[in-house]
Amino acid sequence: TCSNPKPNSCAFYDDCLEDECQCGADGYPIGYGLHYCEEFTDAKSQMSDAGKDWVAETMLCLQNELVPWATGSRTGSCTQLKEYAFGTHPECYVNSGLCTLPPTDWIVVVQTVGLQELFGSWGALKASLQAAQGCGKFLAFLVERSIVE
Repeated sequence: TCSNPKPNSCAFYDDCLEDECQCGADGYPIGYGLHYCEEFTDAKSQMSDAGKDWVAETMLCLQNELVPWATGSRTGSCTQLKEYAFGTHPECYVNSGLCTLPPTDWIVVVQTVGLQELFGSWGALKASLQAAQGCGKFLAFLVERSIVE
């Protein structure tokens, strides 16, 4: 149901969020949420067991954060939805264990979606990594690869 997204499923974005918000093919539900949910589902095969768990937890976290929009208890424009959704990304990624994944999984994450897409902005990314315990190695990984400064 739309108030309780299913783990390891991307259906929420189309069946619930887009159904309620009507943002079209380029809007957040279809153009971003569904698109990257499917990309990460495909990328799981290249990840460690911890990486696979991280994808599942992150997908569910992101969808749960959007339940109020999908059920109509929170409303706004498609732009407001996108801004809200991007605001939930850093916390979901970090709290689901991004920083403790092996570097091989970080490479898959970065290849699957650019980090600016992932977090919405460098500022949001840095703030989240600096606030989280144990994210120093991930931040160093990004700096080493000139992904962030």
